[in-house]
Amino acid sequence: VDENFILVKNDANLALSKNIGGFHLYGTDLCLIAEILGYNSYVIDFHIRHKSGGACTEDFLDTKKKFIAKYKNVTKPRFIRTPCTIIIVTSCGFLNSILNRKLVYSLKKRWDYIVAKFRARETRK
Repeated sequence: VDENFILVKNDANLALSKNIGGFHLYGTDLCLIAEILGYNSYVIDFHIRHKSGGACTEDFLDTKKKFIAKYKNVTKPRFIRTPCTIIIVTSCGFLNSILNRKLVYSLKKRWDYIVAKFRARETRK
């Protein structure tokens, strides 16, 4: 979910997590809270030009750590892909610190590329 434009029904009574802070990952936070409360989240094909290339600053990394710490004990283990990062949340703090490193993200991207190439080749047969 791109945090540039989000619509939320008033009836859902959703709120952002106060203990995560900042503006990073709040779309992901809202979607996860909605899921926990039994609601659904939808993404629509709505094009908005974002004039910033973004940056992976210490503020972003701190927000990511707070997000993982908040949800590690309240949700099942999950793999979350956002527009700017991949987050792996498990109940094990040590495992979270290992799985959320750049190396794991890089390996995952390469694996996805290999699988896509293999499937494309199988489709042509």
